[in-house]
Amino acid sequence: MSAVKRQRHTLFLIVALALLLIVAVAPPLIQINRFRHRITNTIGAAIGRPVNADSVQFQLLPRPAIVLSNFVVAEEPAFGIEPMLQAPTVTAQIRLRSLWRGHLRVGRISLDDPSLNLTRSADGRWSLQKLLTTAAQATTKAENNQHVNDFPYIEATNARVNLKLGVEKTPFSLEDVDLAWSSESPRRWRVRLKGRPVRTDIELGDSGTLRIEGTVTGAQTLDDIQIDLNANWDRLQLGELTQLIRRTDAGWRGDIALDANVRGALRELNITTRARIFGLRRTEFVPATTFDPVMNCTAQFAHSTAKFHDAVCTLPVGENAARLEARGTVSLAAPFSGSDATIDLDAIPAAFLFDAVRHARQNLAQNLRAEGEVNGRFRWDGAAWHGSATLPLLTLSVSDNTAPIIINAVRVGVGDAPALASARPHKRRAQTKAARSSFAANTWHLDPVQIDLGASKPLTIDATASASGYTVRWSGAALWSRLMDMTELSQGLRGALRLHAFAPPKAGVPDADTEADADMDLTLRAPWVDAARTFQVLGALKARNLRVISPLLPQPVEIPNASVQFTAGQTLWSGVARYAGTRVEGEVRLPQHCADDSECIGHFAARAQKLDLAEAIAAGQPQSSQPIVSFLERLRPSSTGASWPNLSGSIRVGTFTAGSLVIHDADAMVQIAGRTATITAMNGRALGGGLTLEGLVNAKDQTPNYVLHFKLHHIDTSLAGTLFHANWNLGTGDIEAHLSASANRPESVAASASGDFQFDLQRGAIKSETTSLPFEDWSATGSIVDRKLTLTRSTMTRGAATLQVSGALGFDRGLQLHIGDGSDETLVTGTIETPVIHKP
Repeated sequence: MSAVKRQRHTLFLIVALALLLIVAVAPPLIQINRFRHRITNTIGAAIGRPVNADSVQFQLLPRPAIVLSNFVVAEEPAFGIEPMLQAPTVTAQIRLRSLWRGHLRVGRISLDDPSLNLTRSADGRWSLQKLLTTAAQATTKAENNQHVNDFPYIEATNARVNLKLGVEKTPFSLEDVDLAWSSESPRRWRVRLKGRPVRTDIELGDSGTLRIEGTVTGAQTLDDIQIDLNANWDRLQLGELTQLIRRTDAGWRGDIALDANVRGALRELNITTRARIFGLRRTEFVPATTFDPVMNCTAQFAHSTAKFHDAVCTLPVGENAARLEARGTVSLAAPFSGSDATIDLDAIPAAFLFDAVRHARQNLAQNLRAEGEVNGRFRWDGAAWHGSATLPLLTLSVSDNTAPIIINAVRVGVGDAPALASARPHKRRAQTKAARSSFAANTWHLDPVQIDLGASKPLTIDATASASGYTVRWSGAALWSRLMDMTELSQGLRGALRLHAFAPPKAGVPDADTEADADMDLTLRAPWVDAARTFQVLGALKARNLRVISPLLPQPVEIPNASVQFTAGQTLWSGVARYAGTRVEGEVRLPQHCADDSECIGHFAARAQKLDLAEAIAAGQPQSSQPIVSFLERLRPSSTGASWPNLSGSIRVGTFTAGSLVIHDADAMVQIAGRTATITAMNGRALGGGLTLEGLVNAKDQTPNYVLHFKLHHIDTSLAGTLFHANWNLGTGDIEAHLSASANRPESVAASASGDFQFDLQRGAIKSETTSLPFEDWSATGSIVDRKLTLTRSTMTRGAATLQVSGALGFDRGLQLHIGDGSDETLVTGTIETPVIHKP
């Protein structure tokens, strides 16, 4: 290496070391902090606000910059004492080119974790107004001084924007804000913002991301500043939006995409929005289909009056270019009294309206089909709604197998009294007067409509609705099958009326001359929210010629007439029924609302002069069939899933016959649930004494289970013998037994029976053809198993002797008894009817 090259290499190393030394040592030696007040005063003069910083440092790498710590911009006193802007760190990067010219120019200002208070005063001014006009004036001055490109690039990361009204901070904020503000050309800035809207007083989920991008063109006055901004709010849930606005979840669900464009001078802005909601519904249920409305709106916003005027919103409907349109004025200062609106419905398909209601109301049948077109206009005048809408012809149906419900001349109005004349001419004057006094300004009403449901007179329906809920009135008559079609339109109505349990299926409709029908005068009330649990029905209904057909019964239950009273919380059925030749009177009380099916228990009371169990079991069966077998088969679970209703109540029968056993004045308490029937208590007179019985039939499993506990008090055993067509007399006394069995055929019941028994008989005798074995008292306890009653402890008193008795009595009435012991033992064999006594 030549000497010249070595010298150059050494000089380069010296210069490099000198530069590194300057970079390392120079910044701390530059006492820029002593200029802190001058720097903050200069910034304050530029923005028109007092500015303060705890410290100011000079940074050389990676680019020369001034770093201000705990940067604070004070608020104007008219907007409060809280600072307008606070930032832990503000970095102002210096333009190197300006240093060569002898000027200090800032190219980029970066704010880390700043907090900005956006305040609106009582007189409608905003705290940023002066900043915008100051920036505009500074731009004009820069143009005059030919410094048109000196506006710095301003950015903020992880910022927070708080909204204040006067001195009070509202709970509305923007969090995680990223902001960029740059000069696009002289007097024209580009702004980009991304943030997450939140409330500070509640915990929100995903409130989506708000993005704003566009340009701002400066002017000498605030009103002349021009803006052109595009906004997008996505990943927003409707439930979160209602919480953001109202603090509470309004119970709506759906994904929202909102796009908006704001353009024009601040004095009057042109606004265009497009809102799309995907899967709009109530939170209580998930509809079978989706509802995805799209609404487009345009409006002009006047800054001086804080009003949106010439606002027009359209909602496309159906495939025939039909749309629902609303127009009017909306005031931010007085949202209700200062606003007005007109809503036009022009050939809106009824199917669209019912589809919207189906996603808002769980009670409306999901398979409901509607045909017709709605026309009308509604107007809000700042205090109340006025107007009406009409459907010349409305057709409703829920399936192809049922006749549609056809309603003519449907009219819904608000702000005026309904046209009641067509419904009940003889009551026109009184009802019209009552309507005018009772309909509030914001009460909506359905004018009376008449529906032909096949009865001698039509069914008249009218309704009213307000913010709290709605009321529907039914008056008139209907064939029962058509009434069932009406209740199919609303699951809540069907659940509240509970009429289907008493209605026959289509195959069981009687002949035309005895077809079931009903007269009714009902009032139905429900709130808009949670109506499934609070749907209330009041009034009366009279039904005729009903049938109840159940797979659990071999024959229909005929109900010639019945009265139904609907009161708060319950439905009372009363009337006469016939089954298998037996006439039964009684009533059934059913709850209108239940938390679940297990708690939905009805209460009944039934009374009959006589009831033959064998006839009831064999009802409708061929003479050659085995009715008991058929009855037990019906108890078994089947593919139909039929279950007994949930009922609890009493049955009283003057004469109850079960084969040869006759019970007089039978009185039983019965509970029925699912596929389980329980006799909690039965009392009556039988066999010359009294009978007490408890029992259970459980048919939940494939093989039904039976439990029976009975007591016979002071019976005459000679009368018990007649049950088996036999002549015996074991005296009088008490008999008690506990039995359980599991079987689905009669022969299997006996084979599976088990349990225990006890008896205490007095003054009886075991008599054979040739001899007699009398006793004063015979008591015993024993077990029941293997088709026989086995004595476990038994004594018989004969005169002064007390004898031990052992042995068994078979279900075939066969005897094998040992009375006494040793040489005095007596053996009894044969049957109860013809015993054989073997004496020693």
